[in-house]
Amino acid sequence: MESQRARVDSDRSLGLKQQGFKSSGSNEDVEKGPEPDFYDMYNIYSRSGKRAILLTCGLIAFISPFTDTVYLPVLPDLAVYYDVSDSMVAITVSAYLGAVGVGQLFFGPLSDRYGRLVVIYAGLIIYEALTVACIFAPTIQVLIVLRTLEGFVVSSSMVAAQSIITDIFPAEELGSAMGVFFFPVLVAPIVAPMLGGAIAQQFHWQSTFMLLAALTVPIALLSMAVIRHETHHWFAARRLGL
Repeated sequence: MESQRARVDSDRSLGLKQQGFKSSGSNEDVEKGPEPDFYDMYNIYSRSGKRAILLTCGLIAFISPFTDTVYLPVLPDLAVYYDVSDSMVAITVSAYLGAVGVGQLFFGPLSDRYGRLVVIYAGLIIYEALTVACIFAPTIQVLIVLRTLEGFVVSSSMVAAQSIITDIFPAEELGSAMGVFFFPVLVAPIVAPMLGGAIAQQFHWQSTFMLLAALTVPIALLSMAVIRHETHHWFAARRLGL
């Protein structure tokens, strides 16, 4: 009986060792091996690097609300230019906002599948082309279509930039990081109409879209210089060989 019990204890100890545990004494205390560090993906960025990426993402997200309100002061000029009603011109605003909402539902999963940077850069390039096209829109109907597409595409920058913040900041730092991230987003609707109105007074309504096209270029170049590698955890882990 004693030999059978000893054999069982021996088999149990061997099984524990094979599973990465070890037994100690007759009490069979089990001690686990070292647990993985779940913050490795957040520790690959320096503190200064995180701040630079955070500020850059805030500027990227700034584009969407700025584009929405920068040309609000020139809506009456649009009605005169295209010889249409004020309600017809107002559709360019509502269509843009609706497209931004729908676009985030599309580009969010897309950034999870293919990465954040490809979504941001492709979105900024197409946004730049659509913004330039708005300058030369021959009719209000064409402008409505262009503004709808512009809103849909620019939403990619907002959702992908926000995803980058969640990629590089752990949960205990995410709240303060999001506060910094949303500051430019909340300031944009305030400064955009003032800036757009001042420019339109000196020039014409097309100058507001020229401003948008000119603003996008340095932001895109800055993002390429600061966010040089994909931040999505799966892609980052593959790059680092983890």
